[in-house]
Amino acid sequence: MIVLEEKFALPSKGINYMLALPEACEGDDAAEWPLVLFLHGSNRRGDDIALLRDYGLNTRIQADNELHFLILSPQCPGDSSWTDEMDDIMLLLEDILVRYPIDRQRVYLTGFSMGGHGAWYYAAHQQGVFAAVSPLSGWFNPDQAELLKDIPIWAFHGDADDIVPYERTHEMVEALKDINPQIRLTTVPGEGHRIMHHAYDQDEWVEWLLSHRLKV
Repeated sequence: MIVLEEKFALPSKGINYMLALPEACEGDDAAEWPLVLFLHGSNRRGDDIALLRDYGLNTRIQADNELHFLILSPQCPGDSSWTDEMDDIMLLLEDILVRYPIDRQRVYLTGFSMGGHGAWYYAAHQQGVFAAVSPLSGWFNPDQAELLKDIPIWAFHGDADDIVPYERTHEMVEALKDINPQIRLTTVPGEGHRIMHHAYDQDEWVEWLLSHRLKV
């Protein structure tokens, strides 16, 4: 596993990011790899990319050196949010898609807390990009559920969350259950806000994510 820590240059600023990729990804132009875009929570914002090491989905790097997908982890600026940064993050994603051998039909999206909200939001507003999405401890507007009717979704939330109430995810799932047969919810009983390990440490979650391909 190769882990890069770089900055994506934009006209007015730069965006820090980590990119974890299998060693076979470099120099093997024949193979195309899946990619997971991971959006962190609010307390990892800023200009110190080290905050994303051994955090969230990146903990899989420590446990499994033979991951068969790339992980792109941008860092949200300290005074911003993922919704405000969406256009720039999509430019970063496109740059990575161009520079590495990635299967564009197998690009996935996940996020935690503020990143869970970002995952819902990006999936709704960037249709045709992500093959599946997994928001954790997030929230979105149920009135916009129609925008998410065609994408596979596996949401996670602790029912004792005192930071982002469990109801915020439950109401989204309720709004989608009659229009999206691919909606799935895991309620984590008795758990609070920090539930990332309940998804990211599970092989079942990885297998579910990678089983999906973008319909073209």
